[in-house]
Amino acid sequence: MVAGGQFTTVGDAQAVTSRYLARHPEFTATFPYDGLIIPALIDSKYAREMNLPAQDNFLHGVVWNATRIPPAAIDAIAADLNSVRWRGLTDNFLNYSMIDATRGRFMPDFTNDNDWAILEHNARQAARLCRTAGLKGFWLDTEQYGNYRWRTESGVPEFDPKRPTNLKFPLGKDTPEVLRKRGAQWIRAVQDELPGVRILITFAWSPDANEYGPIQGANGFLNGILDGIQKPGQLIHGYENTFYFGQGPGTKHTREGFPGGRDKFVDTRAKIRQWRGFSSNPSKYDSFLRTGMAAWIEDDPWALWDGWPSGGPESFWSNLPLALAHSDEYVWVWSEHTRYRQSPPGPVNPFLAALRNRTFNTGQEQVPSLSEDFHTDPLQNGWHFDFDMLAIAGAKKPGHQVPLMSTENMPYRWDPSAKALAVQSQPPIRQRRRFARPITSPATAKPWNASIHFQVEQFGSNPENPLLLGLFTADQPAGRDSLTLRLNGPDTTTLVLDRAGQTRQVPVQLPGGLRPGQPYALSCQLQPASQSSPATLTLSLSESTGTTVKPLFQTSLALPGSNSLPAFDEIAVALWESPSVPTAPATPATEKPSRLLVQRVQLKPAP
Repeated sequence: MVAGGQFTTVGDAQAVTSRYLARHPEFTATFPYDGLIIPALIDSKYAREMNLPAQDNFLHGVVWNATRIPPAAIDAIAADLNSVRWRGLTDNFLNYSMIDATRGRFMPDFTNDNDWAILEHNARQAARLCRTAGLKGFWLDTEQYGNYRWRTESGVPEFDPKRPTNLKFPLGKDTPEVLRKRGAQWIRAVQDELPGVRILITFAWSPDANEYGPIQGANGFLNGILDGIQKPGQLIHGYENTFYFGQGPGTKHTREGFPGGRDKFVDTRAKIRQWRGFSSNPSKYDSFLRTGMAAWIEDDPWALWDGWPSGGPESFWSNLPLALAHSDEYVWVWSEHTRYRQSPPGPVNPFLAALRNRTFNTGQEQVPSLSEDFHTDPLQNGWHFDFDMLAIAGAKKPGHQVPLMSTENMPYRWDPSAKALAVQSQPPIRQRRRFARPITSPATAKPWNASIHFQVEQFGSNPENPLLLGLFTADQPAGRDSLTLRLNGPDTTTLVLDRAGQTRQVPVQLPGGLRPGQPYALSCQLQPASQSSPATLTLSLSESTGTTVKPLFQTSLALPGSNSLPAFDEIAVALWESPSVPTAPATPATEKPSRLLVQRVQLKPAP
């Protein structure tokens, strides 16, 4: 998830720029995405060398103009970016929008080799910035927001009335042949500095892009890029119109709401691959185009722009999880009234935090050991939870025009006062619903132990709808390839080990059953096989009050064979799943829910 918006494209006083990132190390600690679209800021001291007024300039506001960006300006930006502690922001892109911030001082003529040499120089410098600062490449917004305008020598009037005023800047003036030639030269210059450049394109080859005025000339230039690009460069078709998918009824762009279910994304992904025919080089399209998506998320109420009314028709979101599921790698996220530049940082949207922790962009999400006491928000410690982005609207508040994202209907809630994860059952559906921490699959050749400390607050009225605690396999249903304690009721608690559909169940028999309000500890311990005996899994349940532990139940399972245990990759609490119920019931459940506190989770491999 790579995020941008008004806070990364306009507004020097509010933008999260390269300079701001260098001066505010706290920003990356709470930014709820995997990457940022960065507006590089050229310091005002380089303005005179560029024949511009003495002020700071966004790089993307001058890069398409026939004024040479000084290499020293790029070095200064790189120094700022290299001072940033990026934390989980692994995939950052340079903003390479198509904007004229010089007020017509340096309108380029693509047919003029001298002008083009300057644009090619600027492209090289931007690519060098990406290489030296560790950015992945460019976010290339092909939507042209202004027109060509040529200044008069006298300045009165400011712009020449005899020149055309309806040509989009910078690609709307020249012929497709000229644009294709220059596009090929542009990408070669970029790859001279950054061979593995990734270019995330907002609008590319598509039927609607061909008919959309602000994209005038873009396809000719993109066809040239396709001609010239070489491995390992990548082009990402980040089809902008996918950021409407799932926006709710009554919001800015739709009265009825836009479809945003799985079928919409499956169909669009297939179409993006079919749009090869809109390019001039379908075979290279197949080789170099990766499928991306877009999402529009206004982060209300967690990070609303100062002074912007909450709950208005512009407080909306699209289906980011499904956009991620149907892209090859990247989804770019847009916003216009979200402000992440806050001091001190505000609370993090839990839905975005959960998604960020599931993208596995750092390669360090799966941990070999774990000790979680829930004294701090587990979403800041790598945990995530499942949700349906189309079903997270809360009740509409008084004075609001639309409902906001809300956790009020979520089964999981971090309780800071109890220092625990509070869990409440919901009617079973087919969809996976877990609060999980990714782990490295514990080895079967070495001993390890895992434990979950919990407290049942209330058993529900439906024993066929248990809560589950234990070790799971992420891409399997909760009851398959898992080791779980199933809390059906005080007298019907069961330990269950499933391996490829082969299930072993052990009823947990306790005098008086499990008591609500009593803290317990579930422990799982593996003893590897020896020459004389198979591997053994010992499962136990104890009362756990403070430092006092009272054993209540223990059983051992022999594991005859090296593959007797699944390759667990999550430790989690899960809701029961029903394969026959695809989505949530239309009416609220009448059954009394189960409620649980998870107080501590540990995983310890052998030394």
